[in-house]
Amino acid sequence: MRNFENTSIAFSSKLQKLKEINFDKSYLVPLTCKIFNLDFALEPDWIKNSTLDRYEIERKIEKDRKEFVVLNDLINWLSDEYFSSLGDNMYAALNVLTDLVSNHPYKVKKLKQFSQRSDFYFYRPTEWMIDMHERNFDDNNNLDEYLGEYLKYQNYYEKNRFNFFPN
Repeated sequence: MRNFENTSIAFSSKLQKLKEINFDKSYLVPLTCKIFNLDFALEPDWIKNSTLDRYEIERKIEKDRKEFVVLNDLINWLSDEYFSSLGDNMYAALNVLTDLVSNHPYKVKKLKQFSQRSDFYFYRPTEWMIDMHERNFDDNNNLDEYLGEYLKYQNYYEKNRFNFFPN
């Protein structure tokens, strides 16, 4: 019983620390992609496999853009709810991430990348929370550096939505 109490106290401490770290919700899409290892080819130069022909590239971009819109819209909807009630902090971000995989499987399973490894996703938000705690992440740490290449997703859809699906 004592071990459970110690684990519970440690977990609560980690959650409290997340409440103290400011987080701009505009980083949620790249954070989600990093945590869940999602890779969307939204532009031709984002495609890592150069063996695809032009038709295959266009098809992949169209498919990835459709999936990205579903994910982006769901994240934005959830973030509006959690950030307004919990504040602009990493605890609100954690709630978005856990809600995404726990309570919206019918939407998330539409995403091919999620459905291929669905069991992989349930523990990822908790791993991220532990990582943030171990890194002693605070407002002075460089979130841009942490997110790295995933920053390409930040505000991408908002900046390009009128040209997102040409035709």
